[in-house]
Amino acid sequence: MADRPLASPERSSSAWRHAPIDELVASIAAVDHPRLRAQLVRLGELLAVVARDDGDAWPETLVPLRSAYACLRDAVTEHLDQADQEFFPALRACDQGADTHARPAAADCRTVERVMRALAARHSVLHAALGRLREVTRGYAPPENARPAFRELYYGLADLERDLDARLRRERDLLFPRAVALGKGSPVANV
Repeated sequence: MADRPLASPERSSSAWRHAPIDELVASIAAVDHPRLRAQLVRLGELLAVVARDDGDAWPETLVPLRSAYACLRDAVTEHLDQADQEFFPALRACDQGADTHARPAAADCRTVERVMRALAARHSVLHAALGRLREVTRGYAPPENARPAFRELYYGLADLERDLDARLRRERDLLFPRAVALGKGSPVANV
């Protein structure tokens, strides 16, 4: 799992910087988001198994871990949902207006700006939730005598953090600056 990068592997970060916004959004929506959602489901199921099988042996770890995981899961799900349902459609509509050399619809661009601010604010919430998870798991280092499922859970949580961080960087470094440029009606929005 850790060896597979998010988004299309045939493109580097610099190539994505110059890709059409619609292609970048499509890749994130079709590759990144389903993968993150699948990881959340798989890790939630694995956490339930570990709590059932090892809960008596590790209550000081598993009780706060379950709480930290639930907070992260809910924050990630809310973030992905808002991107999929509000940000991406408005960004595509705003971009289509720019592509036709027409002034992008003001309502679409205002939506992009509003949702972008909400998503950016949520980045700190997501990073705090990841930090709490990392703290509870002591840097995703399973106890020496942990069973295989316990180890798999910790390694999967580390993979989730790495993948989510990559997704957030792509949003912050690629999508947000271009969305700001689109909102200003900049002709360099897709350059």
